[in-house]
Amino acid sequence: DLGFYTQEGVLVLNQNNQPIYEYFGLRLETQLTLGAGESPGWYQLAVLSDDGANLSRKNPDGSLTTIVNNDGTHATRMGCSSQAVYMDGTNKIPLVIEYYQGPRYHISLVVMWRPLPADADPS
Repeated sequence: DLGFYTQEGVLVLNQNNQPIYEYFGLRLETQLTLGAGESPGWYQLAVLSDDGANLSRKNPDGSLTTIVNNDGTHATRMGCSSQAVYMDGTNKIPLVIEYYQGPRYHISLVVMWRPLPADADPS
């Protein structure tokens, strides 16, 4: 119930000049690339969220392809991708994360990835 602060230390307020800590949404854009020591290959992505979150790949034409659908109002839960993404350490995968925070009692948003097991089908 304390709200959120910007990088500049300014408290984020709603239209009634009150701190925002529930019932809001975020749209985040980023690029995913492997870090030093991570091996090239197929990776599975996942999102741990309370409440809803969708993780999408941004296509060259600007459209989005959903990779993980963990949407809705729910307690913290993990949503996993049904298709793997190939990463080789040089490519940067453009991603969009759309997050919805419902009631204030819990909040979480964690994007994760792991190498696909050797016996798994990447499609």
